[in-house]
Amino acid sequence: MKISVSVMCMDYKDMGRQFELLNDFTDAYHWDVMDGNYVPNLSLNLDMLKTLSPVIHKPIHAHLMVTRPQDYVEHLIELGVSEISLHIDTVSRQMFRLMNLAEEAGVAVGAVLNPMETIDSLQYVLGRLASVTVMTVDPGFAGQKFIPEMLDKIAALKELKLKQGYKYEIEVDGSVNPRTFERLMDAGAERFVLGSSGLFTLGATLEEAIAVARSFIPFKNSSKV
Repeated sequence: MKISVSVMCMDYKDMGRQFELLNDFTDAYHWDVMDGNYVPNLSLNLDMLKTLSPVIHKPIHAHLMVTRPQDYVEHLIELGVSEISLHIDTVSRQMFRLMNLAEEAGVAVGAVLNPMETIDSLQYVLGRLASVTVMTVDPGFAGQKFIPEMLDKIAALKELKLKQGYKYEIEVDGSVNPRTFERLMDAGAERFVLGSSGLFTLGATLEEAIAVARSFIPFKNSSKV
């Protein structure tokens, strides 16, 4: 079980201090890259990653919500990210090429499934994936309502993983918070992306918010974790 904090939801005026506080809490940072086309939002210029790297002490997982992921993969590799997750509907004609490019550089590859996409679309790559991200909201906006039907998709991914011996970690992204966490964990989720409702709005300060998050996350309920 692992936590990944969504950088998109941080206070951009105070990111240096927030990273210093979060380094002892999170297992990785979830770095959303949006191009304004795949989703009607722009977020997290890659230059920010280079600038902030001295205060980031945990792995970076880049989530590409872009129409042309091929324009970003090599740059992300150069910036030293640990994992690149690709929306399967953006890479159907070049998935293996981009996977090879990343893997040859020592960067893990994940695939992202939107709520209306099925596990079958990953049939030929499941054995190579480091992660499968189940979007539990439609992509592109923070603060959306949780889609409970995705619990069945998570459970199916867990069953398939155990049956076939796959190594991917099952990640959930969207509306992961105290109201949904236990159901997601029971369904088989293994990595949890915490954003606005799951972390940053839980307290008046980030320190308070982290303490509240620890209280509902069983494997993060010690300040020593």
